[in-house]
Amino acid sequence: MKTTTTTTTLTRQQVRELVESGTLSRNEELALRMRFGIAAPASMPLEMNDGGDPAMAAELATIEKSIIDGMEAPKQSQTRNKNREKILDTLSKLS
Repeated sequence: MKTTTTTTTLTRQQVRELVESGTLSRNEELALRMRFGIAAPASMPLEMNDGGDPAMAAELATIEKSIIDGMEAPKQSQTRNKNREKILDTLSKLS
């Protein structure tokens, strides 16, 4: 049995149009996005792969909340450090 292979060269714009056309399977789209660095649209929802298990969904939500809280924590500590520096500067001027 003889097999033939054809090769087609696409420009980056043509690949982008192909990915955004919606004609590819999910795996094909993801592979091309990763290979060519094409960002997903901001409106694309993130998947939570909990397998339909409510306990796993709750655990994932808890993990997400702790990560978000951890991302906000440095902002609070930076403000605290600025206030601390102001207090130390004032005290050093009084000495």
